[in-house]
Amino acid sequence: MYTHPESRPQGSRNGFSKLTEDLVIQMRKEYASGNVTFITLSERYGIGRHAIGKAVRGDTWKHTLEAALTEK
Repeated sequence: MYTHPESRPQGSRNGFSKLTEDLVIQMRKEYASGNVTFITLSERYGIGRHAIGKAVRGDTWKHTLEAALTEK
């Protein structure tokens, strides 16, 4: 059965998600400070470094990019 990508749950509404919108925004702020790496964030939050990197760069969790920019 095909499900259109726009109708799939995004972010924390997806039942398999280990991240939340707030956590992604927090990780972006920490990474932007220059004091932590993806590996450090990965160890701190118990999530793979590749998933952290994609979320922080905006490859995934794109719907949180605007929220992160407006909170600065």
